Amino acid sequence: MKRLHKDLGRFISCVICASLIGTAVLTACTVNIDRLNDGLKDLGNSVSDTKVTEETSGTTLATEPAEEITEATSAEPTATPTPTPTPTPTPEPQRVDFSFLTDEEIGNSFKVYVEEFSQTGDDPKGMALVKYEGNTIRVECENKNIQEAVNCMLNVFSKKADGAYASYYEKALAASYLTGLSDERYEVSQEMSYSDNGRLLSVIMHYSVTGPDGIVEEATDYSTFDMLTGQYLTIDAVTSDTDALTKVLGEKLLYAYMNPVEDADGGDKQDEDVPAQTADDQDVSGETEAQENKDNKDNTDAKSDKKDNDDKKSPDDKVEHEVKIIFIAAQKAGAETVPAEIYGTVDGKPCHTTVDLKIYASYLNSFGKIVFRIEE
Repeated sequence: MKRLHKDLGRFISCVICASLIGTAVLTACTVNIDRLNDGLKDLGNSVSDTKVTEETSGTTLATEPAEEITEATSAEPTATPTPTPTPTPTPEPQRVDFSFLTDEEIGNSFKVYVEEFSQTGDDPKGMALVKYEGNTIRVECENKNIQEAVNCMLNVFSKKADGAYASYYEKALAASYLTGLSDERYEVSQEMSYSDNGRLLSVIMHYSVTGPDGIVEEATDYSTFDMLTGQYLTIDAVTSDTDALTKVLGEKLLYAYMNPVEDADGGDKQDEDVPAQTADDQDVSGETEAQENKDNKDNTDAKSDKKDNDDKKSPDDKVEHEVKIIFIAAQKAGAETVPAEIYGTVDGKPCHTTVDLKIYASYLNSFGKIVFRIEE
């Protein structure tokens, strides 16, 4: 053990001596200190660069997993597709069943009232100058607007008759003041008649003024109302071809005019205006009288024959007649027919006839078939 210590001491001593000798040798030699400093400095820089490179590499290696994690974290998420909403099916319209209803229950009920009236216009002495009488029509129905509309149109015609009465009363009164006599007297009459088929109301309105010389003024008006809607009904409203319908109805009207129906007394209604021959015209016993009346009789017979032939011609003849349809009056329908009264003029003369509208259903539009109650 002691020997080991001695040997170690000797070794240390030798090292110290060697160091002293080396220092002396270095001191004795000429050394370029500047180059030595530059070398040491380069050596230090190299060591520093190497250290920094190693630290940077280590940092890079250490951060690479972090970058991967960041990329994984910052990656855009996959968009979740928006679910398409399922459309709600549109419910089918519900059909309302009105089969248990009838026209009477759906339709508009109405009532017609006929009111008679009579009044006179007197002079200051109490003598009647003008007599005014007749009747008026008014309706009542559930729909008050329709009621007022129909009554208003009926009152318009009544006011025309009232105006005629007032006008001729003033005329007769003035004549009474001038002459002191009441010879100029007038009669004013107003007549209203109606027919219906449960829905349509047809009204014929007529007034006339009769004076000392006969009828001095008269007027006639025709109206048909749809009492369910209050509509004023015309031929154009019930057909899509007015010309065709008026043509076929005109043929029926012309036939009725050319073939009048005999009245209860056995005379022709259409021939009332034709003067009958007197007994003197038939008497040929006297030659002088026959000779004097021969020419006149021949002319009279010729005119009568011509007129009779014209009146008795059928619609198929080539004689042109002016036929005008004015009005279709609704009638209560029968079991198998739909009667309607057709009013019009033939060559300016009033005429009317009854037809079965069911025969002419093809000329009516849907509205016409409904209001005239034509079932197909």
